[in-house]
Amino acid sequence: MKKNLKKAFTIAEVLMVVAILGAVAVLTIPNLKNNTSEETNAASLKTAYNQLETAINLVVSEYGSLQEVKDSCSPAGAGCLNSKVAAKLDLQLNCEASNLSRCYSSETLKNIDGGDVASGASNARCSYAFILSNGASVCYVSASDNYEIDINGPKNGPNVLGVDVFDTYFDANGDLSYDNPSTATATNTARAGGGAFTTGRDETAWVMTFGNMDYLKCKASLEWNKKVTCDNQ
Repeated sequence: MKKNLKKAFTIAEVLMVVAILGAVAVLTIPNLKNNTSEETNAASLKTAYNQLETAINLVVSEYGSLQEVKDSCSPAGAGCLNSKVAAKLDLQLNCEASNLSRCYSSETLKNIDGGDVASGASNARCSYAFILSNGASVCYVSASDNYEIDINGPKNGPNVLGVDVFDTYFDANGDLSYDNPSTATATNTARAGGGAFTTGRDETAWVMTFGNMDYLKCKASLEWNKKVTCDNQ
């Protein structure tokens, strides 16, 4: 008569399996977390950008041009534009031109390579700021006549251009744009030819165009319209 022998795992074998699973988790969970964070940031940027773009288009359509909007108040200028744009938005908070630290970060803005984009507090460059309904902060930078979007608000870091902060501009028609109008022609030519990703210029356009932030992982290998993800060969 044959005996029915059952073989159990030893404690050493169980511990080895647990150790292997733990090592796999250590390697995979941070990547999953980073990918989720990047997807969330990209979605938050698109939401904030679309809200701001819609508001600007509504205001410009009422007055005929961006300059006419700026000239429609007394005193005329960017403050007039910002107040009218803010009135078209669903806001959590409108700091206007005062108490800017409540609406925009006081940290120094960095680029993805670690350098300072500009010295001093980010909100020191704002002449008007507000917080959108999705929690994103918007700063109007008068020196460059553009809107800067901090997608996770004034109190959360890392305050890095291309991670949680993104630049937007006005194009020649007064529409919201991804690119600085002073370099738009050269930028478009470079991109049409499959040029490389450029730090400090391409972050907003890249996320809005391709929906990813892969420049944080393989920036050196990315090329416009050629290699647009780390996996795209």
